[in-house]
Amino acid sequence: MAGLALLLALLMGCGAANGASEEGSGVKVELLRADSPLRAPTWVPKEDVLLALSEDGKRLVRLDPAAGTRPAEGTGRPAVVRSRSLEGAAGENLAPDPRKLNDVYVPLPSEDRALLVDADTLKTKGDLSVGKAPEWAAVHPGSKSLFALSEDGSTVTGVDLGSGKRVFDVGVGGDGGSSLEVPEKGIEPAFYVVGPGGVEFFSGSPPERQVGKKIAVEEEAFTLDDDASERVYIGEPSGRVDLIEGDPQDELKGKLLIEKRADLGEPAEFLESRIAEEMLVYAVTESKVVAIKYDTMQVVGSVDFRRPLKQKALEDAKVSGMTVGEKRVYLTLKGEPYVLSVEKPS
Repeated sequence: MAGLALLLALLMGCGAANGASEEGSGVKVELLRADSPLRAPTWVPKEDVLLALSEDGKRLVRLDPAAGTRPAEGTGRPAVVRSRSLEGAAGENLAPDPRKLNDVYVPLPSEDRALLVDADTLKTKGDLSVGKAPEWAAVHPGSKSLFALSEDGSTVTGVDLGSGKRVFDVGVGGDGGSSLEVPEKGIEPAFYVVGPGGVEFFSGSPPERQVGKKIAVEEEAFTLDDDASERVYIGEPSGRVDLIEGDPQDELKGKLLIEKRADLGEPAEFLESRIAEEMLVYAVTESKVVAIKYDTMQVVGSVDFRRPLKQKALEDAKVSGMTVGEKRVYLTLKGEPYVLSVEKPS
C-alpha cells in the first residue's frame, strides 16, 4: 500500500471550488491525487479500477476512483492506491489481455522481457522474453500472442502466450518515436506501427507489410475501431481527426483512404475508441475531452476540463496519458501527481 489518493471534487462553471456545470450540462470533473506523477493510465473493466505507471516507469500503481466514502463538502474523497516497484523502468504502455481481464503485461526494455501482472494484487504471475528492448506491448486476442515493438522502433516480436515461444521477429522500419496498435478482431497476426512519418499495417504468418499511409500523426493520437480492423482514426497536428479506411475487398492490401474528418479546433493528443459499446471515439486535446460519432465524425459533445482547475501548475500541465472507463475518461498530467477524472461528454 503506497498510501491514499485524495479525490477532490470540482464542479464546472459556477466558480465554486468544488464544481459546476459545463454549459448547463452538469458534467463533473474530479481530481485524483497520487503520490507522484503518473503516465500510461489503463482502465481494467473487470475490476473497475485504474492502473498506471509512475512517470519514471519504476512503479506500477492501482487506483480505485470509487473507493472511500463521500466526505463533507470541500474535504475530498479518499481513494485507495496500491503500488509496487518494477525490475527496471517500464516501457511506454501497459498491455491488458482482452481475454483475461485481470492479466496485464508490462514491457521492461532494460530486461528484454514483459511481466505478467495481476491487476488486483499487482503481483507478478509470470514473464515472457519478448525480443530486444520492448518499448510497446499489445495482446492480439485472435492469435493468442503478445506483440512487442523494440525501443528503436525497428522490430516487432510476437510471442505465443501459451508456450512462451517466440513466433516471429519482423523488421518494420520504424524509429524511436513509433508506437504499436493491435486490432481485437481476426485470428491471423496483425498490427499497426504508427510514427511521425505515418501508419503501416502488417499481417500474416509471419506478418508482412500490407499497406501504409504517409500522414502526420499528432503524438499518440491514433486508435483502431475495436469492431473493424480496416478502420482507424488519426489526429493530425492541424487539429483534425481523420477516419481512415482500407479497401474492404482487398482486406487492407489496397490503399488507406481518408473517408471523413472532424475539426476539433486544436490538435488531439490522444484518441481511444469505444465503438463496440458506445459507437464513439474519444479525443483529448490540450483543454477538452471530445466525443465523436465513429462513422459520421460528428462531434456529439465536449468538456473543458481546464476551466475548473484553480492551481496554475494544473492549468498549464501537459496531458501525458488517457484511458476511457465505463462512465468517465481519465487523464494523467505530466509532472503533476494527479489524475483528472472527467465524466463522458454527451
